[in-house]
Amino acid sequence: MAHIYFLKNKLPESLGYNKMALTIRQGTNQEDQVASSLLNIGHSYMLMDKPDSSFIYFRKGLDLANNLNIDIPQVS
Repeated sequence: MAHIYFLKNKLPESLGYNKMALTIRQGTNQEDQVASSLLNIGHSYMLMDKPDSSFIYFRKGLDLANNLNIDIPQVS
């Protein structure tokens, strides 16, 4: 659902579903999926012009991905 709302540029709705996904994933021991949710939330905040919130979630997601040795594509 989050992705569909994202594609429709309904960012607050997308953010809400991504936060629900994060909560669920945190309880399942799927740390790679937790990292994905954190990065998705950071991306939504960035597009909503909320850089402070975006930075917090991007930092958490990138730190977790690095700890798990997950490659994150770089955007230039």
